[in-house]
Amino acid sequence: MKVGNIDSTIWSDPDFDEVDNPDVFLLYIYLTTCPEIPSTGIFRFSKRNACNDSRLSIERIDEAIRQLENGETHGKIMYDESTRWIWVKGLFGRTYKNIPHANLVINVWNMLNQLMVSDFPYWMEFENKYSDLVKGFQNSFKELKKTSAGPVCGPNKNKNKNKNKNIKGESVRGGASEMWMATEALKACQAIWDGMSAPEKTKTVRGQELRKRMKDLKQQIAMGGK
Repeated sequence: MKVGNIDSTIWSDPDFDEVDNPDVFLLYIYLTTCPEIPSTGIFRFSKRNACNDSRLSIERIDEAIRQLENGETHGKIMYDESTRWIWVKGLFGRTYKNIPHANLVINVWNMLNQLMVSDFPYWMEFENKYSDLVKGFQNSFKELKKTSAGPVCGPNKNKNKNKNKNIKGESVRGGASEMWMATEALKACQAIWDGMSAPEKTKTVRGQELRKRMKDLKQQIAMGGK
Protein backbone atom coordinates (compact mmCIF):
# COMPACT_ATOMS: atom_id res chain seq x y z
CA MET A 1 0.00 0.00 0.00
CA LYS A 2 1.35 3.41 -0.98
CA VAL A 3 1.54 5.84 1.95
CA GLY A 4 1.57 9.61 1.46
CA ASN A 5 2.96 11.91 4.14
CA ILE A 6 1.10 15.09 5.02
CA ASP A 7 3.43 18.08 5.31
CA SER A 8 2.63 19.44 8.76
CA THR A 9 4.21 22.81 7.94
CA ILE A 10 1.02 23.68 6.05
CA TRP A 11 -0.54 24.67 9.39
CA SER A 12 2.16 27.26 10.12
CA ASP A 13 2.94 28.27 6.53
CA PRO A 14 2.41 32.05 6.20
CA ASP A 15 1.29 31.53 2.60
CA PHE A 16 -1.91 30.02 4.02
CA ASP A 17 -2.51 32.74 6.63
CA GLU A 18 -5.07 34.60 4.51
CA VAL A 19 -6.86 31.49 3.25
CA ASP A 20 -10.36 31.16 4.67
CA ASN A 21 -11.62 28.55 2.21
CA PRO A 22 -11.35 25.03 3.72
CA ASP A 23 -11.50 23.55 0.21
CA VAL A 24 -8.03 24.96 -0.44
CA PHE A 25 -6.58 23.01 2.48
CA LEU A 26 -8.45 19.86 1.50
CA LEU A 27 -7.34 19.99 -2.14
CA TYR A 28 -3.73 20.74 -1.21
CA ILE A 29 -3.62 17.77 1.17
CA TYR A 30 -5.28 15.65 -1.52
CA LEU A 31 -2.69 16.68 -4.12
CA THR A 32 0.20 15.75 -1.84
CA THR A 33 -1.25 12.37 -0.82
CA CYS A 34 -3.29 11.09 -3.78
CA PRO A 35 -2.20 7.79 -5.41
CA GLU A 36 -0.97 9.53 -8.58
CA ILE A 37 1.52 11.87 -6.90
CA PRO A 38 5.20 11.06 -7.66
CA SER A 39 8.13 12.42 -5.70
CA THR A 40 8.61 15.20 -8.27
CA GLY A 41 5.19 16.60 -7.39
CA ILE A 42 4.25 16.56 -11.09
CA PHE A 43 1.48 14.47 -12.60
CA ARG A 44 -1.59 14.61 -14.83
CA PHE A 45 -4.45 15.73 -12.62
CA SER A 46 -7.88 14.12 -12.93
CA LYS A 47 -10.65 16.37 -11.67
CA ARG A 48 -13.04 13.41 -11.87
CA ASN A 49 -10.88 11.40 -9.48
CA ALA A 50 -10.47 14.42 -7.22
CA CYS A 51 -14.25 14.90 -7.11
CA ASN A 52 -14.86 11.25 -6.27
CA ASP A 53 -12.14 11.11 -3.63
CA SER A 54 -12.66 14.48 -1.92
CA ARG A 55 -16.44 14.80 -2.45
CA LEU A 56 -15.87 18.31 -3.76
CA SER A 57 -17.73 19.54 -6.83
CA ILE A 58 -15.91 20.54 -10.01
CA GLU A 59 -16.73 24.18 -9.27
CA ARG A 60 -15.23 23.99 -5.79
CA ILE A 61 -12.13 22.24 -7.10
CA ASP A 62 -11.71 24.89 -9.81
CA GLU A 63 -11.91 27.65 -7.20
CA ALA A 64 -9.45 25.86 -4.90
CA ILE A 65 -7.03 25.42 -7.83
CA ARG A 66 -7.34 29.14 -8.61
CA GLN A 67 -6.47 30.08 -5.04
CA LEU A 68 -3.60 27.59 -4.86
CA GLU A 69 -2.20 28.79 -8.18
CA ASN A 70 -2.74 32.53 -8.27
CA GLY A 71 -4.51 33.60 -5.11
CA GLU A 72 -3.70 34.05 -1.47
CA THR A 73 -1.26 31.12 -1.29
CA HIS A 74 1.29 32.84 -3.57
CA GLY A 75 1.48 30.00 -6.06
CA LYS A 76 1.66 26.65 -4.29
CA ILE A 77 0.86 24.86 -7.53
CA MET A 78 0.97 25.37 -11.29
CA TYR A 79 -1.79 23.82 -13.38
CA ASP A 80 -2.25 23.64 -17.14
CA GLU A 81 -5.88 22.96 -18.04
CA SER A 82 -5.18 21.91 -21.63
CA THR A 83 -2.68 19.15 -20.79
CA ARG A 84 -3.89 18.45 -17.21
CA TRP A 85 -0.31 18.67 -15.87
CA ILE A 86 -0.19 19.87 -12.28
CA TRP A 87 2.93 20.72 -10.29
CA VAL A 88 2.88 20.83 -6.49
CA LYS A 89 5.84 23.17 -6.30
CA GLY A 90 7.44 22.43 -2.94
CA LEU A 91 7.22 18.66 -2.88
CA PHE A 92 10.40 17.77 -4.80
CA GLY A 93 12.62 19.92 -2.60
CA ARG A 94 11.06 18.61 0.62
CA THR A 95 11.39 14.99 -0.51
CA TYR A 96 15.01 15.22 -1.64
CA LYS A 97 16.92 17.55 0.63
CA ASN A 98 19.89 15.30 -0.18
CA ILE A 99 20.65 13.01 -3.11
CA PRO A 100 19.33 9.53 -2.16
CA HIS A 101 20.83 6.07 -2.62
CA ALA A 102 21.57 4.48 -5.99
CA ASN A 103 18.21 2.88 -6.77
CA LEU A 104 16.34 6.11 -6.13
CA VAL A 105 18.84 8.08 -8.21
CA ILE A 106 18.08 5.89 -11.22
CA ASN A 107 14.31 6.11 -10.73
CA VAL A 108 14.24 9.86 -10.14
CA TRP A 109 16.60 10.68 -13.01
CA ASN A 110 14.46 8.57 -15.36
CA MET A 111 11.38 10.49 -14.20
CA LEU A 112 13.14 13.81 -14.78
CA ASN A 113 14.23 12.76 -18.26
CA GLN A 114 10.67 11.79 -19.15
CA LEU A 115 9.45 15.20 -17.99
CA MET A 116 12.10 16.98 -20.06
CA VAL A 117 10.82 15.47 -23.29
CA SER A 118 7.11 15.40 -22.44
CA ASP A 119 4.51 18.11 -23.02
CA PHE A 120 4.86 19.25 -19.40
CA PRO A 121 4.74 23.04 -19.91
CA TYR A 122 6.59 24.16 -16.78
CA TRP A 123 9.89 22.30 -17.15
CA MET A 124 11.97 25.47 -17.35
CA GLU A 125 10.40 26.82 -14.14
CA PHE A 126 10.95 23.46 -12.42
CA GLU A 127 14.58 23.26 -13.56
CA ASN A 128 15.27 26.85 -12.46
CA LYS A 129 13.71 26.28 -9.04
CA TYR A 130 15.63 23.05 -8.44
CA SER A 131 18.70 23.59 -10.63
CA ASP A 132 21.18 22.36 -8.00
CA LEU A 133 19.08 19.30 -7.22
CA VAL A 134 18.54 18.41 -10.88
CA LYS A 135 22.27 18.74 -11.57
CA GLY A 136 22.96 16.65 -8.48
CA PHE A 137 20.82 13.81 -9.77
CA GLN A 138 22.42 14.10 -13.20
CA ASN A 139 25.94 13.93 -11.80
CA SER A 140 25.05 11.08 -9.43
CA PHE A 141 23.56 9.14 -12.34
CA LYS A 142 26.73 9.63 -14.39
CA GLU A 143 28.91 8.47 -11.51
CA LEU A 144 26.64 5.51 -10.97
CA LYS A 145 27.06 4.45 -14.58
CA LYS A 146 30.83 4.46 -14.17
CA THR A 147 30.93 2.48 -10.95
CA SER A 148 27.96 0.13 -11.22
CA ALA A 149 28.77 -3.55 -11.66
CA GLY A 150 25.66 -4.03 -13.79
CA PRO A 151 23.82 -2.09 -16.47
CA VAL A 152 22.09 1.10 -15.37
CA CYS A 153 19.72 1.36 -18.29
CA GLY A 154 18.74 -1.72 -20.26
CA PRO A 155 20.33 -5.18 -20.43
CA ASN A 156 23.91 -5.64 -21.62
CA LYS A 157 24.22 -8.87 -23.53
CA ASN A 158 27.90 -8.35 -24.34
CA LYS A 159 29.15 -7.33 -20.89
CA ASN A 160 31.93 -9.92 -20.65
CA LYS A 161 32.92 -9.63 -24.28
CA ASN A 162 33.36 -5.87 -24.15
CA LYS A 163 34.38 -5.28 -20.53
CA ASN A 164 37.89 -4.05 -21.38
CA LYS A 165 36.89 -1.70 -24.18
CA ASN A 166 36.40 1.99 -23.54
CA ILE A 167 34.54 4.78 -25.28
CA LYS A 168 35.84 8.21 -24.30
CA GLY A 169 36.96 6.94 -20.90
CA GLU A 170 33.74 5.10 -20.07
CA SER A 171 32.94 1.42 -20.17
CA VAL A 172 31.01 0.15 -23.17
CA ARG A 173 28.06 -0.41 -20.84
CA GLY A 174 28.14 3.21 -19.67
CA GLY A 175 28.65 4.66 -23.15
CA ALA A 176 25.96 2.50 -24.69
CA SER A 177 23.53 3.43 -21.91
CA GLU A 178 24.13 7.15 -22.43
CA MET A 179 23.79 6.80 -26.20
CA TRP A 180 20.56 4.86 -25.80
CA MET A 181 19.09 7.49 -23.47
CA ALA A 182 20.09 10.34 -25.79
CA THR A 183 18.65 8.58 -28.84
CA GLU A 184 15.34 7.81 -27.13
CA ALA A 185 15.12 11.37 -25.77
CA LEU A 186 15.75 12.78 -29.25
CA LYS A 187 12.97 10.60 -30.70
CA ALA A 188 10.54 11.86 -28.06
CA CYS A 189 11.58 15.49 -28.63
CA GLN A 190 11.17 15.10 -32.38
CA ALA A 191 7.66 13.69 -31.95
CA ILE A 192 6.66 16.68 -29.82
CA TRP A 193 8.32 19.08 -32.29
CA ASP A 194 6.46 17.54 -35.24
CA GLY A 195 3.16 18.10 -33.44
CA MET A 196 3.80 21.80 -32.77
CA SER A 197 2.55 24.59 -34.99
CA ALA A 198 4.97 27.01 -36.68
CA PRO A 199 4.21 29.85 -34.19
CA GLU A 200 4.71 27.46 -31.26
CA LYS A 201 8.11 26.46 -32.64
CA THR A 202 9.35 30.00 -33.18
CA LYS A 203 7.50 32.22 -30.71
CA THR A 204 7.14 30.23 -27.51
CA VAL A 205 9.61 29.52 -24.75
CA ARG A 206 8.79 25.82 -25.01
CA GLY A 207 9.62 25.85 -28.72
CA GLN A 208 12.95 27.54 -28.07
CA GLU A 209 13.76 25.16 -25.22
CA LEU A 210 12.81 22.12 -27.28
CA ARG A 211 14.96 23.28 -30.21
CA LYS A 212 17.93 23.75 -27.87
CA ARG A 213 17.31 20.35 -26.27
CA MET A 214 17.26 18.63 -29.67
CA LYS A 215 20.46 20.39 -30.73
CA ASP A 216 22.22 19.32 -27.52
CA LEU A 217 21.04 15.73 -27.93
CA LYS A 218 22.24 15.58 -31.54
CA GLN A 219 25.65 16.89 -30.47
CA GLN A 220 25.79 14.33 -27.66
CA ILE A 221 24.96 11.50 -30.08
CA ALA A 222 27.49 12.73 -32.63
CA MET A 223 30.25 12.90 -30.02
CA GLY A 224 29.43 9.44 -28.76
CA GLY A 225 29.55 8.02 -32.25
CA LYS A 226 33.05 9.23 -33.01
